[in-house]
Amino acid sequence: AASARLDGAKRLEGAEFHRCVRSTLAAFAGDRVGRAGEGLSLEELEAILSARGAGKALGVRVRRFMEARDQALYPPGGGDAAARGTVLDEARGILKELERVL
Repeated sequence: AASARLDGAKRLEGAEFHRCVRSTLAAFAGDRVGRAGEGLSLEELEAILSARGAGKALGVRVRRFMEARDQALYPPGGGDAAARGTVLDEARGILKELERVL
């Protein structure tokens, strides 16, 4: 379901695109640990990843990615299709790692 939501994000632009990508990853992580994804702070997610044996690098990668999505909500625009493709590629990579760890 998370992968399908990321596929659907291709049609979105600007803040809506970044909000969808962020909420998809948050919901996936929350579902895997039995919590509401939107209520899961980045600090809590990092702690969960660490407790599940993920390396620190994954926690840092997820945090940076999510923070970048948060920052992208406010500037005008949201990037061109190539930039959104890069974001989606990164989101899919994170999703695969979260799936392995969570």
